Amino acid sequence: YSSLFGPVMARANRYDLLLPLDALVLSTIRTVLASIEPAMRKLVGEDAYLCELSALVSDPGAVAQPVHHDTSFDGKPPRVSLLVALQDVDRDMGPTLFFPKTNTPEWHMQYLMRGEELEELLGNSHHCAGTLRA
Repeated sequence: YSSLFGPVMARANRYDLLLPLDALVLSTIRTVLASIEPAMRKLVGEDAYLCELSALVSDPGAVAQPVHHDTSFDGKPPRVSLLVALQDVDRDMGPTLFFPKTNTPEWHMQYLMRGEELEELLGNSHHCAGTLRA
């Protein structure tokens, strides 16, 4: 049973369901990738591969997760997190916060060495809320 779920922070009312690469899921992936393939090729090149596929579900009452990065940074290959909304996500729901240009060794080192200065580090980093439409 536990092999079906990925690790997630603030687990109460939140689930990270690992998705199988079956016919239904592959069909959906192909549809999504068809619309973003040119941009993805330009951003990450020809050697990109899928390293995780899951559905993150946050039920009503789930508290906000602490700010975190989804993958460790090692510089190669480039990693991209792609969120596809299965329902509209507005500000009242507590959308994912994105911190553009934080995928650098320098920023990750600052994050790891931050001590209690997380608010200052985040306050000095441009970010936007991922309000999404299904």
